[in-house]
Amino acid sequence: MDPDNNLILSDPQVVLGANDVVHFAYYGNNGTAWYRKILPDGSLTASQLISTDLQPDPDANDGSILPLVFIPETNTLAVIYQHRSGYLWERRITVNGSSSPPVQVSDRKVVNNAVDSEQAGADAIAHGTVVHVLFIEDGTGSIYHTFINDTGDWEPSKLLIDDIYGSWVRGSVYTGEDGTSVYGFVYDTGSGGGGGMNKYAELPL
Repeated sequence: MDPDNNLILSDPQVVLGANDVVHFAYYGNNGTAWYRKILPDGSLTASQLISTDLQPDPDANDGSILPLVFIPETNTLAVIYQHRSGYLWERRITVNGSSSPPVQVSDRKVVNNAVDSEQAGADAIAHGTVVHVLFIEDGTGSIYHTFINDTGDWEPSKLLIDDIYGSWVRGSVYTGEDGTSVYGFVYDTGSGGGGGMNKYAELPL
Protein backbone atom coordinates (compact mmCIF):
# COMPACT_ATOMS: atom_id res chain seq x y z
CA MET A 1 0.00 0.00 0.00
CA ASP A 2 2.79 2.43 0.93
CA PRO A 3 6.03 1.10 -0.60
CA ASP A 4 7.95 4.24 0.39
CA ASN A 5 6.75 4.14 3.99
CA ASN A 6 9.30 2.83 6.48
CA LEU A 7 6.62 1.89 8.99
CA ILE A 8 5.35 -1.63 9.56
CA LEU A 9 1.73 -1.48 8.44
CA SER A 10 -0.97 -3.82 9.71
CA ASP A 11 -4.60 -4.18 10.84
CA PRO A 12 -6.27 -3.39 7.49
CA GLN A 13 -9.98 -2.59 7.69
CA VAL A 14 -12.15 -2.12 4.60
CA VAL A 15 -15.79 -1.32 3.88
CA LEU A 16 -17.70 -0.71 0.67
CA GLY A 17 -19.03 2.82 0.31
CA ALA A 18 -21.12 4.59 -2.32
CA ASN A 19 -20.50 4.20 -6.05
CA ASP A 20 -18.18 1.19 -5.63
CA VAL A 21 -15.61 3.16 -3.63
CA VAL A 22 -13.80 1.04 -1.03
CA HIS A 23 -12.77 2.79 2.17
CA PHE A 24 -9.54 1.48 3.63
CA ALA A 25 -7.84 2.21 6.97
CA TYR A 26 -4.73 0.70 8.52
CA TYR A 27 -2.29 0.97 11.41
CA GLY A 28 1.33 2.09 11.53
CA ASN A 29 3.59 0.68 14.21
CA ASN A 30 4.57 4.15 15.43
CA GLY A 31 1.04 4.59 16.78
CA THR A 32 -0.54 6.11 13.68
CA ALA A 33 -3.77 5.38 11.79
CA TRP A 34 -4.07 6.00 8.04
CA TYR A 35 -6.92 6.23 5.54
CA ARG A 36 -7.19 5.83 1.77
CA LYS A 37 -9.83 5.10 -0.86
CA ILE A 38 -9.67 2.36 -3.46
CA LEU A 39 -11.47 3.83 -6.45
CA PRO A 40 -13.59 1.79 -8.90
CA ASP A 41 -10.75 1.76 -11.44
CA GLY A 42 -8.45 0.18 -8.85
CA SER A 43 -6.38 3.29 -8.21
CA LEU A 44 -5.59 4.57 -4.73
CA THR A 45 -6.04 8.02 -3.27
CA ALA A 46 -3.18 9.54 -1.29
CA SER A 47 -2.76 8.29 2.27
CA GLN A 48 -4.38 10.50 4.90
CA LEU A 49 -3.20 10.57 8.52
CA ILE A 50 -6.12 9.98 10.87
CA SER A 51 -4.39 9.81 14.24
CA THR A 52 -0.99 9.75 15.90
CA ASP A 53 -2.43 8.65 19.25
CA LEU A 54 -2.64 4.88 18.94
CA GLN A 55 -0.38 2.61 20.97
CA PRO A 56 3.06 2.29 19.31
CA ASP A 57 4.20 -1.28 18.72
CA PRO A 58 7.63 -2.09 17.22
CA ASP A 59 6.33 -5.42 15.93
CA ALA A 60 2.94 -4.07 14.76
CA ASN A 61 1.11 -6.95 16.43
CA ASP A 62 -1.69 -5.07 18.17
CA GLY A 63 -4.20 -3.79 15.66
CA SER A 64 -6.28 -0.99 17.12
CA ILE A 65 -8.77 0.01 14.41
CA LEU A 66 -12.34 -1.30 14.65
CA PRO A 67 -14.31 -2.50 11.61
CA LEU A 68 -15.05 0.57 9.52
CA VAL A 69 -18.63 1.85 9.51
CA PHE A 70 -20.10 3.43 6.37
CA ILE A 71 -23.32 5.46 6.73
CA PRO A 72 -25.07 5.55 3.32
CA GLU A 73 -27.62 8.20 4.31
CA THR A 74 -24.88 10.79 4.83
CA ASN A 75 -22.11 9.23 2.69
CA THR A 76 -19.93 9.37 5.79
CA LEU A 77 -17.32 6.99 7.17
CA ALA A 78 -16.86 6.41 10.91
CA VAL A 79 -13.31 5.41 11.84
CA ILE A 80 -13.19 4.19 15.44
CA TYR A 81 -9.82 3.29 16.94
CA GLN A 82 -8.28 2.55 20.31
CA HIS A 83 -6.36 5.47 21.76
CA ARG A 84 -3.10 4.67 23.55
CA SER A 85 -4.95 5.48 26.80
CA GLY A 86 -7.11 2.38 26.25
CA TYR A 87 -10.30 4.26 25.40
CA LEU A 88 -12.04 4.23 22.02
CA TRP A 89 -12.06 7.39 19.91
CA GLU A 90 -13.73 8.26 16.59
CA ARG A 91 -13.26 10.48 13.57
CA ARG A 92 -15.82 10.96 10.77
CA ILE A 93 -14.71 11.32 7.14
CA THR A 94 -17.05 13.06 4.71
CA VAL A 95 -17.50 12.50 0.99
CA ASN A 96 -14.95 15.21 0.15
CA GLY A 97 -12.32 13.59 2.37
CA SER A 98 -12.37 16.08 5.23
CA SER A 99 -12.31 14.61 8.73
CA SER A 100 -13.95 15.72 11.96
CA PRO A 101 -12.02 16.36 15.18
CA PRO A 102 -11.46 13.21 17.28
CA VAL A 103 -14.21 12.40 19.79
CA GLN A 104 -14.03 9.96 22.69
CA VAL A 105 -16.42 7.02 22.27
CA SER A 106 -16.01 4.76 25.30
CA ASP A 107 -16.08 5.85 28.93
CA ARG A 108 -14.22 2.70 30.01
CA LYS A 109 -10.89 1.24 28.95
CA VAL A 110 -11.13 -1.53 26.39
CA VAL A 111 -9.23 -4.81 26.40
CA ASN A 112 -6.54 -5.14 23.72
CA ASN A 113 -4.80 -8.21 22.30
CA ALA A 114 -6.61 -10.55 24.68
CA VAL A 115 -5.54 -14.19 24.18
CA ASP A 116 -3.37 -13.10 21.24
CA SER A 117 -6.35 -11.73 19.28
CA GLU A 118 -4.14 -8.82 18.13
CA GLN A 119 -7.10 -6.42 18.13
CA ALA A 120 -9.12 -4.15 20.36
CA GLY A 121 -11.99 -6.03 22.01
CA ALA A 122 -14.72 -3.99 20.34
CA ASP A 123 -17.07 -3.86 17.37
CA ALA A 124 -19.11 -1.20 15.56
CA ILE A 125 -22.11 -1.12 13.21
CA ALA A 126 -24.50 1.46 11.77
CA HIS A 127 -28.28 1.22 11.97
CA GLY A 128 -29.57 4.04 9.83
CA THR A 129 -27.51 7.06 10.84
CA VAL A 130 -26.88 5.77 14.36
CA VAL A 131 -23.53 4.10 15.09
CA HIS A 132 -23.55 1.44 17.81
CA VAL A 133 -20.43 0.12 19.55
CA LEU A 134 -19.93 -2.97 21.67
CA PHE A 135 -16.75 -3.18 23.72
CA ILE A 136 -15.15 -5.38 26.35
CA GLU A 137 -14.01 -3.57 29.46
CA ASP A 138 -10.37 -4.04 30.32
CA GLY A 139 -9.99 -5.78 33.65
CA THR A 140 -13.51 -7.21 34.00
CA GLY A 141 -14.06 -8.82 30.59
CA SER A 142 -17.69 -7.61 30.59
CA ILE A 143 -19.39 -6.37 27.40
CA TYR A 144 -20.78 -2.83 27.27
CA HIS A 145 -22.88 -0.99 24.69
CA THR A 146 -22.86 2.64 23.64
CA PHE A 147 -24.29 4.60 20.71
CA ILE A 148 -24.27 8.11 19.34
CA ASN A 149 -27.48 10.03 20.06
CA ASP A 150 -29.43 12.60 18.02
CA THR A 151 -27.35 15.48 19.37
CA GLY A 152 -24.12 13.86 18.20
CA ASP A 153 -22.93 12.80 21.65
CA TRP A 154 -21.91 9.30 22.67
CA GLU A 155 -24.17 7.90 25.37
CA PRO A 156 -22.74 6.61 28.68
CA SER A 157 -22.02 2.92 28.25
CA LYS A 158 -24.43 0.35 29.65
CA LEU A 159 -23.54 -3.13 30.84
CA LEU A 160 -24.81 -5.73 28.41
CA ILE A 161 -23.18 -9.05 29.42
CA ASP A 162 -21.24 -9.79 32.60
CA ASP A 163 -19.97 -12.86 34.46
CA ILE A 164 -17.67 -13.63 31.53
CA TYR A 165 -14.09 -12.83 30.67
CA GLY A 166 -14.51 -11.76 27.08
CA SER A 167 -11.67 -11.23 24.63
CA TRP A 168 -13.33 -10.42 21.29
CA VAL A 169 -16.74 -9.52 19.82
CA ARG A 170 -18.03 -9.20 16.24
CA GLY A 171 -21.53 -8.61 14.90
CA SER A 172 -23.82 -7.20 12.23
CA VAL A 173 -27.35 -5.88 11.73
CA TYR A 174 -30.01 -8.52 11.07
CA THR A 175 -33.67 -8.02 10.21
CA GLY A 176 -36.26 -10.58 11.26
CA GLU A 177 -39.36 -11.71 9.41
CA ASP A 178 -41.41 -9.20 11.42
CA GLY A 179 -39.25 -6.36 10.15
CA THR A 180 -37.53 -5.61 13.44
CA SER A 181 -33.75 -5.16 13.43
CA VAL A 182 -31.21 -6.43 15.94
CA TYR A 183 -27.49 -6.09 16.46
CA GLY A 184 -26.56 -9.77 16.43
CA PHE A 185 -23.09 -10.56 17.72
CA VAL A 186 -20.79 -13.43 18.59
CA TYR A 187 -18.38 -13.16 21.49
CA ASP A 188 -15.83 -15.22 23.37
CA THR A 189 -16.90 -15.82 26.96
CA GLY A 190 -13.43 -16.61 28.25
CA SER A 191 -11.97 -19.62 26.52
CA GLY A 192 -8.43 -18.30 26.82
CA GLY A 193 -8.05 -18.66 23.08
CA GLY A 194 -9.52 -22.15 22.84
CA GLY A 195 -12.78 -23.25 21.24
CA GLY A 196 -16.16 -24.15 22.65
CA MET A 197 -16.95 -20.95 24.57
CA ASN A 198 -18.29 -18.69 21.83
CA LYS A 199 -21.88 -17.45 22.20
CA TYR A 200 -24.41 -15.48 20.18
CA ALA A 201 -26.59 -12.67 21.52
CA GLU A 202 -28.87 -9.96 20.13
CA LEU A 203 -29.38 -6.31 20.98
CA PRO A 204 -32.74 -4.87 19.77
CA LEU A 205 -32.33 -1.71 17.68
